[in-house]
Amino acid sequence: MMDTEKKLRIGIMTFYYPHLGGSGIITARLAKNLAILKNYDVHIIGYPFDENPLEMEDIGVKLHKVDKINYPTLKNEPYIWTLASQAYNIYKKEGLDLLHANYAVPHALAAYCTKRLLENEGEFLPYVVTGHGSDIHTNGYKRDVNPMLKLSLNSADAITFVSDDLKRTAEDSLGIHNTGIHIPNFVDTSDFRKIRTNLRKKLKIPKGSFVIGHASNFAPVKQVRHFLSLANYLKGNNTLHDVYFIMCGDGRDRLALEESVRLSEVGDYFRFMGRVEKKDIVEAYNAMDVFILPSKHEGCSLSILESMACEVPVIGTNVGGIKETIDEDTGFLFESNNIGELSEIVLKLKRDMSFCKKIGRNGIKRVNEKYSVKKVMKQYYDLYESVVSGRKYKK
Repeated sequence: MMDTEKKLRIGIMTFYYPHLGGSGIITARLAKNLAILKNYDVHIIGYPFDENPLEMEDIGVKLHKVDKINYPTLKNEPYIWTLASQAYNIYKKEGLDLLHANYAVPHALAAYCTKRLLENEGEFLPYVVTGHGSDIHTNGYKRDVNPMLKLSLNSADAITFVSDDLKRTAEDSLGIHNTGIHIPNFVDTSDFRKIRTNLRKKLKIPKGSFVIGHASNFAPVKQVRHFLSLANYLKGNNTLHDVYFIMCGDGRDRLALEESVRLSEVGDYFRFMGRVEKKDIVEAYNAMDVFILPSKHEGCSLSILESMACEVPVIGTNVGGIKETIDEDTGFLFESNNIGELSEIVLKLKRDMSFCKKIGRNGIKRVNEKYSVKKVMKQYYDLYESVVSGRKYKK
């Protein structure tokens, strides 16, 4: 039996926020809550950080950057080597009890290497892997990734997935026979909530307009060109005149979309906000009448959960973790690339604002039921303590 007074020492491998992508954001929130709510000793290990957030340092979370090394004979940085070596050094200095690899590629393999290195010295460091999304549904299928993904996940002491769909994909299609569990993402409703904002005025959006919103890392999988297609479709039906778009985020497809929008006949209806910090994204959600996520694949979308927490109705493609999150009480699903179906949903909400607001109110109820900090963090506490104690985790 574990000593319940002992403070668990957890090393978290991650693309730490503000790296683009939801896995870094949710991992930062996980680390924060581990440190505050459970008083764990938390160490984040990853790429050099753009900044060392004072909020993390103030609550005792330690940030360990993995510096690039001068290795001129190599064309690519040997990051798995340096990440595993850093984790090994932290273990030797801090006495870690557990590694948690967030976003399987490349962190799970680095955790596997760290564990095997320590086993050669007669020491034991278990590791947990969390599959977040594209590490499983996109990168996991690649021939130059899949063999190492199978090795590192099948060797893990526990695996979690942020959606049941990711779990099925890993087990049915990628050769992962190590049974995983579903632990979803979560949202803190003290941060993400309904507030008053004058953002529409700042963005020069006419009073009385219907505002469609989006927030993502603008990766190809998010299919952000759907918004230009939707605007053109509405224009063709003469229903665009009082509809505006707020686009939040940065990434590979942002500039291409901005340029396409600028050259189109609907450019005046778009507002691009770029990369948005937490306090500003809450304002952005509250300036929206509806939030749309048209992803081709998805794990457990943070932006959907955050929108729901701000009482904004959500529309998403009928895929993966999106269809696990949205139901008829909290939003709508549409088939990917069916812009006509998407426009019908948008216009239905636009025509009946009382119905629109009712759907939004249902969203915060769903967040409190399934995606609250308290509910999800307990699952992580139980998982960590079962792995460290050598017990089988029972959800």
